[in-house]
Amino acid sequence: MISKKDDKFSTVDSVANLNEPTSPLEVFAKKVFDKLLEENVPPIPYYYKMYFLNMLDEEDENFRNQVYEMISLEETN
Repeated sequence: MISKKDDKFSTVDSVANLNEPTSPLEVFAKKVFDKLLEENVPPIPYYYKMYFLNMLDEEDENFRNQVYEMISLEETN
């Protein structure tokens, strides 16, 4: 949850309460984010998308197909 305090937005409370990823997609998404941080790449949407798609090519075929199916559904809605 984003809260506003002194005309500034903060997500500190909600981020501190996040659980570890549980689904394979959540684990992969965290892996992508961690890679961005490790390589000192700003985690902006454009870079995240590029890393996400490149790293997805390294995953097993079944997982890739599931993710591509989800992406396809999102693009058609």
